[in-house]
Amino acid sequence: MTSRPHAGREVGRHLLAAVIREANSRGAEQLRADCWAGGDGRLVRYHEQQGFTSAETFHIGTWAGQLLVLPLTPRH
Repeated sequence: MTSRPHAGREVGRHLLAAVIREANSRGAEQLRADCWAGGDGRLVRYHEQQGFTSAETFHIGTWAGQLLVLPLTPRH
């Protein structure tokens, strides 16, 4: 998540791309992320648009969360 003043500047997309590159270079087979699943579901949809698949919904008290998975193609 990036701070609201930076919203719309694709900072999150660039950060995620850097994480994916690093994970691939280290031979990771997948990335797992979790996010808030409440509200209008915008944050879950954002991750899905970036290639993640929703894996599991969970709750911590009244907080709804979503686990997401992104398969990777490691570079050796």
